[in-house]
Amino acid sequence: MKALKVICLFLFNTVFIQGQKINLSPFETRQQDVKALAAILVESDNFLSSCNRCIATLQLLQRIAYLPETFFVSTATAMCKQINQMDVEVCEGVISEQGPIVHKVISTMDIPGRDGQLLCGAVVGSCPYPEVDEWNVPFPKPKPSENRSQEQIKSEGKTFTVLQLSDWHIDFDYQVAREYNCDSSLGLIESLLRHIPKVEPNIQFSIFTGDIPPHDVWSTLPFGKTQFIQDQSYELFHSQFDSPSLINSNVFPTIGNHESAPANIFPLEHSSIPSRKTYLDLKWLYKSLATNWQRWLGADINSFTQSNTGSYVTRPMPGLKLISLNTNFCYILNWWLFQQPTQKDPNGILTWLVNALQDAEDRNERVWIIGHIPPGDSTCFHDYSNYYSQIIDRYSHIISAQFFGHTHKDEISIFYRNKQEKTAENAISVGYVGPSVTPLMDLNPGFRVYKVDTKTFEIVDSITYIADLDKAHDKGSEPVKQML
Repeated sequence: MKALKVICLFLFNTVFIQGQKINLSPFETRQQDVKALAAILVESDNFLSSCNRCIATLQLLQRIAYLPETFFVSTATAMCKQINQMDVEVCEGVISEQGPIVHKVISTMDIPGRDGQLLCGAVVGSCPYPEVDEWNVPFPKPKPSENRSQEQIKSEGKTFTVLQLSDWHIDFDYQVAREYNCDSSLGLIESLLRHIPKVEPNIQFSIFTGDIPPHDVWSTLPFGKTQFIQDQSYELFHSQFDSPSLINSNVFPTIGNHESAPANIFPLEHSSIPSRKTYLDLKWLYKSLATNWQRWLGADINSFTQSNTGSYVTRPMPGLKLISLNTNFCYILNWWLFQQPTQKDPNGILTWLVNALQDAEDRNERVWIIGHIPPGDSTCFHDYSNYYSQIIDRYSHIISAQFFGHTHKDEISIFYRNKQEKTAENAISVGYVGPSVTPLMDLNPGFRVYKVDTKTFEIVDSITYIADLDKAHDKGSEPVKQML
């Protein structure tokens, strides 16, 4: 019955109030129409629980998107509040910040087709995930023969140490004895950084796999607020890592999905950014990160980083090429990725990766890839993961390791030969997913160190350290750190 009402409201552009027909202007009619539709959908139990309901909701939002942005945002906010699944502050903040982008994007989407299925499948989980949009990634050269690719550098049995930190998520507003389900306090992070040189005094270099700001996705604007959090955090980084008496190592960072403002939103070259919201182009972010990274990377690399949406190449040691990849162009909550026409290779980032790997192959170098979101994770589009896996397969003989964050868990991810059975014989590469510094949610803060072969740059051993928060009850005491 409710579905029939929805259909009827879409068909008629007049409104009856108390039995009398009221003539309205087209704009007023559309406003009344969508408000009534929104009310019906919100009243439905679990209105996103089925594929049909999810598609119907997107069609409603698309209908609203043809009205002014302010009306779209206010209607979506009202719907969010009526669902009663989030705090009012979260509804108002998230939709105020991200609603204008959705307003731009959703009007371009084919909701009844693959676009709607993809959003409802990837983000909501109420539709079957569409099949991968097949694409054979082009490569400059074919993969060397098995015999040639196995002409590897011989190990000498010596190792050096590398530190991985991930998902910092510092909350400068943290207050003791308040909300327990929260991000990292400044005190927690300072304690962790003080502990590192005590247990691992000889770190060759470090990698940071992204996410500095807290999970306050409803309160990232104005962008200067988010930028300030990152600037302060990198100053803390430099104070600990640049000092010969402390950690004393360079840090090679990558960009997390929370680095942007609004969170998760990374535009493409063709994204239709509103003229009055130029901060959405994220030039401020890439410039700020380049400034904060310059002491570790150098001015030349950082200049390139700004123009390459945060991705870069550096060489921490002779024979090792490190590629920092902005993997936020695979994130399912990056709304710009739904804008039509979509790109199989967003911003050409995969082509850039292929060229960087080909250069390493030509130079007989080994490669590490670092990123934030692990391709293959449920929050990375299947299409992108498929294309990325093709690249790993092609250059697996020179890729010694990959490093990611994002999941907050202490994990590894196995990559297999493309379209082959997942067996030990077909395993070609390992992605090391580091634990988070933040305890959110229900976690002990942690970090990883790796023992790395000095010749092959392969991981020989991995050690995880955690802070046991259950043993940090005494006021003024620090969490007990232990090795797993």
